[in-house]
Amino acid sequence: MRFAGLVTILLFGLSCGTPRANCTPANCNGCCDSNGMCVPGISNSNCGKGGMACASCGGGTCSDGMCMGGAGGGSGGSTGVGGGSSGVGGGSSGVGGGTSGSGGGTSGSGGGMSGSGGGMSGSGGGNNPAVCGAGATADHLLINEVSVTPTEEEFVEIYNPTAAAIDLTQYFLYGATFVAPDGGTSCHYRDIVTGAQCGGAFNDFSLQFPAGAMIGPGVVQTIAMSGAADYCRDVAPCDGGVFPTYEVRLTGNADFANVPDMRGFADVDGGANTGLLTNASEDLVLFRWDGVAATVKDVDYVIWGTNLQVRTDKTGISSYVADTPVASQRPLAGTAALTTSWQRLCTNEGAETKSAGNGLTFHDETSEPLDTTWTLTAKTPGRRSVGEP
Repeated sequence: MRFAGLVTILLFGLSCGTPRANCTPANCNGCCDSNGMCVPGISNSNCGKGGMACASCGGGTCSDGMCMGGAGGGSGGSTGVGGGSSGVGGGSSGVGGGTSGSGGGTSGSGGGMSGSGGGMSGSGGGNNPAVCGAGATADHLLINEVSVTPTEEEFVEIYNPTAAAIDLTQYFLYGATFVAPDGGTSCHYRDIVTGAQCGGAFNDFSLQFPAGAMIGPGVVQTIAMSGAADYCRDVAPCDGGVFPTYEVRLTGNADFANVPDMRGFADVDGGANTGLLTNASEDLVLFRWDGVAATVKDVDYVIWGTNLQVRTDKTGISSYVADTPVASQRPLAGTAALTTSWQRLCTNEGAETKSAGNGLTFHDETSEPLDTTWTLTAKTPGRRSVGEP
């Protein structure tokens, strides 16, 4: 996703400056260097993707085209505040904060592993505050933030709390569940295995991440549900390289060449007018399917509102174990406003049942007490938690 250090020099977020004819986002899968040459792939010394300008990470790590830590800044992982794993604005010894440098570091004021204002367990943020209870951090991807209003500011964040990079090619983001009360046609994400999935109508969606998309350990990524153009105009200025990671391009919106499009089905015509994330009641499902298996694997599951017809329960369905009954599922608390979004507090998923479920790692994702493990607060696009500046 989008992070920025104290010194925002992420020049790779700009286009190629004055691009040479032989290196453009259209023909370069890596990044365009200062000589107009396409540098394949990404590395610490040549960070960029999709034709974006190359920039050195100064000893940090290049992930998804963005510098993670290192001299001069770049985004940090899940623990550092605005920088690498410990330094603020840089890596372990990067400019703007060293291991114990002023303004950040392992125990420095203002951030770091345990510093005031953020970090793993710092005041004002942290991965698992007391309300989350005991339990290890989740061993799978998590939905991290959901913004539903206004339409132009709809976005979804995912977060990788694990220690390894994850290939997103077989991951899907779904919001089209509907259980017909009269026995008519219903929509369920599990039906993707038969080709009978929904998502192309009624402002709904069943989206697959781009082929080869990756998310690094401790990284947050954003899906701009109304397209990168709306996101850049209304959510976060996309200068200095801070772009959404993926976009759902709605009818009438320009395509951002350096922001990959989500694949799959979405009601992009209706969505341009009314949005893809229903404000009142909705489900949002992150799941995995390899294209072959007879079942899907739940990865994370978020619901809001009181309408039970838009919740998931696979109890009694062949090859699935029982989910939590829809009437017992605990939705996100509160009603999102124009300036607020729902954001995850608990990376351990609180009191969620961690065994004998339909999850990728056998969790019962429908059992998470979302009214406890999430909060409603001012939007924080590009950040893991409300405590990270």
